[in-house]
Amino acid sequence: MQHDRNELIKSLSSVWDVLYMAREDCISEGNASNDEQWCEVRYAMDKIHKALNIKHNEIFNAIMPEDV
Repeated sequence: MQHDRNELIKSLSSVWDVLYMAREDCISEGNASNDEQWCEVRYAMDKIHKALNIKHNEIFNAIMPEDV
């Protein structure tokens, strides 16, 4: 069961990585429409985190030294 949870945490980490790249490259800050879209994305991710019972800080702890 822990293995499955670790896999979910790493998968969420991958999704967040791509979302942050999109935030920087496609939906940059300062534009009201982009900021609203980013809020919607973060809200959706929060719902996913809650459904999986995975806290946001667990994602950042999932990065292993060999992944950096």
